[in-house]
Amino acid sequence: MQSLEELPNLKHLNGFLAVADCAVLSRAAQVIGLSQPALTQAVAGLETALGVALFARRSGGKVLTEPGRIFAERVRLGVGYLKGGFAPAGHKNLHHLVTGGQLRALIATVEQGGFSAGAAALKRQVSTVNRACRDLERLVGIALFEQTSVGTRATLQAEELSRAAKLALNEFRQGHFDVKCWQGEFEGRLAIGSLPLVQTSILPEAVSRFASEYPRVLVSVLDGRYASLARALRRGDLDLILGALRSEERVFELSQEALFRDSLVVVADPRHPLAVKSGRAAGSVTTAALAAYPWIMP
Repeated sequence: MQSLEELPNLKHLNGFLAVADCAVLSRAAQVIGLSQPALTQAVAGLETALGVALFARRSGGKVLTEPGRIFAERVRLGVGYLKGGFAPAGHKNLHHLVTGGQLRALIATVEQGGFSAGAAALKRQVSTVNRACRDLERLVGIALFEQTSVGTRATLQAEELSRAAKLALNEFRQGHFDVKCWQGEFEGRLAIGSLPLVQTSILPEAVSRFASEYPRVLVSVLDGRYASLARALRRGDLDLILGALRSEERVFELSQEALFRDSLVVVADPRHPLAVKSGRAAGSVTTAALAAYPWIMP
């Protein structure tokens, strides 16, 4: 699986989208702020890394090939996350100016709780990670870190930007996997959050069937409480959560899809007073009547 260190250069990805939008290299180069030879080299580098042609030449200029369209869809999603993350700074083109190194440094520092721990996670010098984060802070023009009595702490703005950056980098990575799937090479990762409802039968059976069909896709399962799993999903650490549906106010920014609906039943001895009293009349036992008796287990 591609690591964050192996992701394409962000300027190259922006250049790729500029060519897709403009069709003409010279015009795209002006939009992105690269020379035409540099832009040509950037697109060629992406095509080499992906192992496919992203563009085909037509009379009106360059048009996306099918794998090019697949890759562009993911890149646009990623750039959209970055634009949203940078929106509070009021600069609509900041996603053209930041580097992957700055975003990786921010993510590691926020998630690990400091420059030293972030540098250790990235296997970089603390000074390198600190400089990358501070450069990003100056570029954004918003305080991303604050001094406290226990050291440097990420601000809420840094946490939100880190989340947007991580989601963006995940989309760029998934674009690589999507192209590989188009080529018939099914690989990548699938991270699933599991709630109690599905742990005993539904999820194990699904994972077993999926793994036999897609052996090169790395499947990981994380169980826990809904709140922690939802946070991981919003950060991009999980791809989906399986479990009981939540009320709408608890799934902000997330979408839900019903897989099945369970019916509730009460299991009791046929000699139970309520069973004797109700006989065979469906629905004759009320919730209030059930609540008046002790329960052994759910």
